[in-house]
Amino acid sequence: MTLAVDTSVLVAIALNEPERSVFIDRIQSATEPVVSAVSVLEAGIVLSVRLRGFATADLTSLIDGLGLTVRPFDKAQADLALAAYRRFGKGFDPRARLNLGDAIAYALAVREGLPLLFKGEDFAATDIRPA
Repeated sequence: MTLAVDTSVLVAIALNEPERSVFIDRIQSATEPVVSAVSVLEAGIVLSVRLRGFATADLTSLIDGLGLTVRPFDKAQADLALAAYRRFGKGFDPRARLNLGDAIAYALAVREGLPLLFKGEDFAATDIRPA
């Protein structure tokens, strides 16, 4: 089985959060785990703020070490992400409250027909299949 990975998972792994080993096991046991290029950017921004010495090379090492395939973000995903945001985004759905990055991960998972690996409860109020 393969899966899509949300930014929250990359951040949890890099910050050594309690779910780290579970997330690593799930990703490394997948046949072809994928992540959006925009999620990689978002993770890089978050980690640059939280870990002042965090460099692009550290993010590349994390992605490569996990065996993630980075998927480009295109117009079809933009359309799916916008539709997801209008259904489940902050200001639209008080239960889900997806942010922009969440909508992008959602779009990748939907477009490729994959379950999504994520941390937190935001996606639980959507129709996404959790990994």
